[in-house]
Amino acid sequence: PGAPGGMGRKKVGIVNQAQEAVELKPFCYYCDREFDTVKTLITHQRTKHFNCAECGLKFDTVTGLRVHMLNAYKKTMKEVPNAMPGRENPDIVVHGMEGLPKGLVEEKTRKALADKAEKDKAREEESRERLKQISAMRAAEARADDEDK
Repeated sequence: PGAPGGMGRKKVGIVNQAQEAVELKPFCYYCDREFDTVKTLITHQRTKHFNCAECGLKFDTVTGLRVHMLNAYKKTMKEVPNAMPGRENPDIVVHGMEGLPKGLVEEKTRKALADKAEKDKAREEESRERLKQISAMRAAEARADDEDK
């Protein structure tokens, strides 16, 4: 029991590190747009993706819109309105950040971590360059001071 448990615990640590390192903004599953709050995300989903094209009624989930389309217009909804390719399946019921397909948040977190690492590396290189320039300037100033003496 020692080894498998240990491995499980280690994984948890990695996940926690990832969550501390990058803060995933609320994002729309259907179009990948990011939002500052879950509240604005839900408003967006109601307006853009769960909105009846016939009468303008807005719903909290794709299921609400689906049932409405069937009852009011005898229409079967084949895809979520304004969804990007691969995300238009109305069988996947997402509300805000709830109900996201497994692995999607992990994938986005991994990508965000990779982006952050790249930015940090670039920032480090810039700092190193600046330090070199400062050192070179100080050395030149020191030489100039020595010549003045």
